[in-house]
Amino acid sequence: MASHRVRACVALGLFVLCPVIACGGSDDSTPTGTTGGSGAAGAKAGAAGSSAGGGAIAGTGGKSAGSGGASAGSGGASAGSGGASAGSGGACPNTLPKPGSPCSPEGLSCAFGACCAPVGACVNGVWQIAQPPCQLPKCPDTVPLDGSSCDPCSVPATCTYDTCTLPNGEAVSAACEGDAWSVAKSSCDGTFACGPDTCKPGEVCVRTAGGPGFSYACQKNPCVGAPLSCACAASLCGAAPFECQAASGHDVSCVCPICP
Repeated sequence: MASHRVRACVALGLFVLCPVIACGGSDDSTPTGTTGGSGAAGAKAGAAGSSAGGGAIAGTGGKSAGSGGASAGSGGASAGSGGASAGSGGACPNTLPKPGSPCSPEGLSCAFGACCAPVGACVNGVWQIAQPPCQLPKCPDTVPLDGSSCDPCSVPATCTYDTCTLPNGEAVSAACEGDAWSVAKSSCDGTFACGPDTCKPGEVCVRTAGGPGFSYACQKNPCVGAPLSCACAASLCGAAPFECQAASGHDVSCVCPICP
């Protein structure tokens, strides 16, 4: 059965109202928003339908599709939060990990310490630890100028310079504090303990390891005017197989590598 429409137009002031009276069937020329694939398409369809007088419902459908897009946006925000968590998982551990223990993410590299520190690298999902070549801390050959710059990683905590055997000599200590030398001077009238003995100014305490225990001896400082080191104090350890292991401040340590 063919459908037909009757338009009844009523004049209202300056406007003419023409409602559509449908007598069966449907109006295929009226656009709808329900077939729109997106919120934008539905909105356009709804606007067109509203102009034609029958698209209010289609417009609502477009609005719902738009809301769906907003929900998808919220989902994107959640995914972003997950990415932040993954990033925090790449932080370096607080302590040196065991070589071969699991790690992530791949390629993470961490230094464990400030001075000549071991470095850990995450390779193939496990930690690999490497120790860079390091130079032993060494005091300057002469007393540094107070306030001059220094590198705390390249010098001992304190450098001692004993000139007590020289005319007008004095005891000098220099410490690298931060990145500057702090130099202190004192008179040569103090003594210091050396095992059961007591050493006088101008002497050093020689501790020798070998046999059943340690032996101690006060000996004249062979490094007068320079920091005490094995370079100038090795002779205090005597002949082979004894050798100087360490020397700083007032103390010289001698060892016998082949002694039982």
